[in-house]
Amino acid sequence: MSARYAEAGLPAPLPLRTIGDIRAALLAGHGFPGDRDGFETDLQRALEASSEADLTTVAR
Repeated sequence: MSARYAEAGLPAPLPLRTIGDIRAALLAGHGFPGDRDGFETDLQRALEASSEADLTTVAR
């Protein structure tokens, strides 16, 4: 845990490096109500707008 979070009494941020990490965090109740559905909707739109060779939209 970084000193900044320890001093403030805040939990360390979750490591959100993959779509699976984000999904797991949302399923565990992190975020605001509706974030999980919004994430899945935004992800689906980005996947539909991207080509198989260029996933830049999904990464954003």
